[in-house]
Amino acid sequence: MLKILLPSDFSDNSQKAIDYAIYLFEKEECTFYLLHAYHDVPSASGTKFDSENDLKHLAEGITSKTKIPNIILNGYP
Repeated sequence: MLKILLPSDFSDNSQKAIDYAIYLFEKEECTFYLLHAYHDVPSASGTKFDSENDLKHLAEGITSKTKIPNIILNGYP
């Protein structure tokens, strides 16, 4: 089984790339992993909570097309 990493910054271009990857591998048995990386700094906007919600929303939008596990990790590179 293939494992495909789908990085996203929640832009239109990253959404198009995700859609294209799903199209390319639609006949293959694979698992897609969504990735959004950010630097965790105290801020009034762009918090970890916002990123987690955006990832969940993105995953919900494409789970009807494919299998995506719900894994959220927090760490420092």
